[in-house]
Amino acid sequence: MFKRITSITLASAGLLLAAHQASAFSLSANGGKDTQGISATQNLAPMLSSEFGYQHSDYHDSNADVYSAGLMVHPWWTPFADVSGGLRYQYQDTRYGGGGGVGMVVSAFSKTPVPLVSVGAEGNYTPNGLTHGNLSSSWGASAQARVTLMARTYGYVGYRVQKSKFSGEGNHEIFSGPVVGVSVGF
Repeated sequence: MFKRITSITLASAGLLLAAHQASAFSLSANGGKDTQGISATQNLAPMLSSEFGYQHSDYHDSNADVYSAGLMVHPWWTPFADVSGGLRYQYQDTRYGGGGGVGMVVSAFSKTPVPLVSVGAEGNYTPNGLTHGNLSSSWGASAQARVTLMARTYGYVGYRVQKSKFSGEGNHEIFSGPVVGVSVGF
């Protein structure tokens, strides 16, 4: 009897984990006047996800390509907001120089009194000591309003800023402006 209960428990846990992993992938696309990008997120465990992204910008003729990969932790004990934080590696190829670095990223989104609408923000910072190439430091921020269109799918509008400092080139704004996008979960 003990073997049967153990087998059923392990099989149920395996199915639950497989179902969780199967529905834990999302793909997002966004664009603005001088920018467009795509990103993917995959849950690795109940409170851990990976992310990969690409953003292109022609802001002020900067012709910048930004590639990113990160690991995010999503604590389950935050009652009023969906909060996450982690590390993100970002490589920037711009007319001011090229280089990358590991930085910190944090985001928080909260439901509003309006049904199916949430608002939030994200910020990231890569300090000088964790960079390579011509990149000295980098920071970015965004604010968004999201509208749930259907299960695991939402549209969003927001404003995004990305600034970087390059060796011998000083501070430059890679992008600053409004963006719209959609995220689809599978």
